[in-house]
Amino acid sequence: MYDILREQINRRTFIERTTLTVAGIVMTPAVLAGCGGSTSTSGESLLDQARKAGYIRVGFANEAPYGYADSSGKLTGEAPIVAGAIMKKLGVPSLQGVLTEFGALIPGLTANRFDIIAAGMFITPQRCNAILFSNPDYLATEALAVKAGNPHNLTDYQSLANSQAVVGAESGAVEGPWLAQSGVSSSRIQHFPDGPTGIQALASGRVDAFALTTISLEYLIKTGGYRNLEVTQPFIPVIGGQKKLTAGGYGFRKSEASLATQFNKQLAAMQQSG
Repeated sequence: MYDILREQINRRTFIERTTLTVAGIVMTPAVLAGCGGSTSTSGESLLDQARKAGYIRVGFANEAPYGYADSSGKLTGEAPIVAGAIMKKLGVPSLQGVLTEFGALIPGLTANRFDIIAAGMFITPQRCNAILFSNPDYLATEALAVKAGNPHNLTDYQSLANSQAVVGAESGAVEGPWLAQSGVSSSRIQHFPDGPTGIQALASGRVDAFALTTISLEYLIKTGGYRNLEVTQPFIPVIGGQKKLTAGGYGFRKSEASLATQFNKQLAAMQQSG
């Protein structure tokens, strides 16, 4: 069982670094308000079960600083810390972490391997077809990790499409499809199970860039001591003529709308309090 750490990431700092104004940016109603769904009314609720057990299971991917296991195997990161604080207010004192590759988080949730996704997952219409989301917890810009000096002069997905550079993306994340929609050929997109693996591939020369959120790339390069790598200036991808400033939230099974509603109430109170 993974314990939750509350001292490593200050939530206010995280939100301030990743939040931008949404003026002039197209965001779908599903993203702005999470995803809705119906509630199962049969039997004991998941929240009641978790209260009795003293914990609830959360799926997370090894993506810092959103959600990851530290060197001692403890669950930490912005998403688990916030989820842990909310669940404690709902009467569940601890989280049980289930480490999962990012691309397997939604299948794992729907297969009942865990009960909440706490991984900083972007809310997209496609994902809303499969699961419920909480209301947004943060907004994030994108960036590229590149070799020091940026030898390919990469600035965004369009610059990648106009180059011959090979780019890495996390399996199951939004960056892969966005790269393809921006005109980067599939032969130049390599997929990796998580951020650390992608950064290692960049450092070793297997790829020329790695695409992820700005804060993730900055964190990975800083904590990994990669002095031969740097992060480009943040950007908001333009896909199909629309800017994609995407919000992240927490995932729930569609049968757990009641839990999602109670979670949202506590999340809103936390956001209002700072």
